[in-house]
Amino acid sequence: MSYDPERAKSTLAALIEESVHYANCRFKVGMSYDPIHRVFGVSTRNGIPATHGRLNRTYRWQAESLTLFVLLKTFDYAQCQDAERDMIRILRDRVPPDQVMNNVGGGGGRKPSQAPYHVYLVRSG
Repeated sequence: MSYDPERAKSTLAALIEESVHYANCRFKVGMSYDPIHRVFGVSTRNGIPATHGRLNRTYRWQAESLTLFVLLKTFDYAQCQDAERDMIRILRDRVPPDQVMNNVGGGGGRKPSQAPYHVYLVRSG
């Protein structure tokens, strides 16, 4: 995880390069103030992670083998939106379309309820 958007983009590129050729590998970039809860439904807000949770319906496309990478942490919401959009562009430029799970350009979802904000990558396979 980085506080620098450019370093986070480099990390994303490296993660894509190391795994884009895996069979059935898929990718999704997102943003949240609590990525673990967003993806896996496991609350970390009280500092004590639950031992179970429900998988968010957005990520059920490969429930049995998801990996979460938190790429960027920032207190600037606009910076987070810009980074998410840029990372989705990187994803679309480097990954075959059938492996990209982002349907839109990013940065347009509901604003998370609190800072810090995170941009993350979910990879299956």
